[in-house]
Amino acid sequence: TFVFTANNGGNSVSVFSINQSVGTLNLVASYATGAAPRGVAVHPNGGFVYTANNVDSNVSQFSLNTSTGVLTDLGTVASGAAPHGLIVHPLGTFAFVVNFGVTNVSQYTVTGGLFAINTPGSIPATSSPFRIAIEPGGKAAYVPNQSSANVQQYTINTATGLMTSAGTIACGTAPADLVVDRTGSYLYVTNGTGPTVSAYRIDSSTGLLTAIGSPVTTGSTPIGIA
Repeated sequence: TFVFTANNGGNSVSVFSINQSVGTLNLVASYATGAAPRGVAVHPNGGFVYTANNVDSNVSQFSLNTSTGVLTDLGTVASGAAPHGLIVHPLGTFAFVVNFGVTNVSQYTVTGGLFAINTPGSIPATSSPFRIAIEPGGKAAYVPNQSSANVQQYTINTATGLMTSAGTIACGTAPADLVVDRTGSYLYVTNGTGPTVSAYRIDSSTGLLTAIGSPVTTGSTPIGIA
């Protein structure tokens, strides 16, 4: 089992093995990516690793030796400008990259671990999209829009991998990150200048969101959430 970090200042991705007895991390190696990787994702089959490279506006692709943790560079694929977040669909056959610089989400098919632009190649977001999450059933995706104080909702066609906008739902100001709980029933969003966390119930049939109560206060400037 391995952990991966996208090293924004080092233009690299680091691989760490996990000591299963005590939980400590051991560095396997670091590998060059494009400039300023802001996000990292792992394919559901565990055999591929990807980084969203903010300055180069592309995605680095690697195969992973699941025994040793060694990465092999498989090249890059173009994204939109200034990508931040990325995710591979639970089916492993589609992927999405959030492009902060052009306010859209790139859509890809995935074959043999490699991304290829889908048709259409992107779908609009609202304003300053940052990260992306998908509910475990793969029916819906969510993107926080930093400048709009809302979360964009998309339904996903699981046959084609194409998303359709399902509107937005309000959150706090400057939403940055989000996470789906392990049961797939709830979504939580950090609001950077709230400083709060917004909570939502995920409809089990449609994947769409319903707000739960009022945002909960956090420490100053919450950015990440897990």
